[in-house]
Amino acid sequence: MKKKIAVTAVVATLFLGGAVACQPEDADSVDKPAPAQEKKAEPDSPPSLAPSDFSVDLKIKDKQCFGSAGCNVTAEPDVTYVGPGDIPQGNFSLTFEVTGDESGPIIETLDIRDGKVSDWFSEIWMSTPSSGTEITAEVTEVE
Repeated sequence: MKKKIAVTAVVATLFLGGAVACQPEDADSVDKPAPAQEKKAEPDSPPSLAPSDFSVDLKIKDKQCFGSAGCNVTAEPDVTYVGPGDIPQGNFSLTFEVTGDESGPIIETLDIRDGKVSDWFSEIWMSTPSSGTEITAEVTEVE
């Protein structure tokens, strides 16, 4: 009978516009939330790599110079994994900066899937301020 009166009192209080704070009589009767489960790493998550795990050399594919006006250069990046062990499997992006272009640094990003550079990325075109300009590339980010 006690429970029925309590429910009636709550309904009456709400009907009249009052507020009610409810607390269970027995704390053990309350359903406790299930303990949080640990998240497992997803199999497609990118491996933990750093820019220092890679080097990028530029293979000059074409170079046409115009005296003191500089050169038009086509280069292809050659990415090498220099980190410990074999290159980890997974998908990740590698961003690198190319210097030597007369307009300033060129930022490029390529995808590596299961240890192989994606096929869509091939060449970088640039104009150098002189024929003696050194063209270099450095990995800046891996994600």
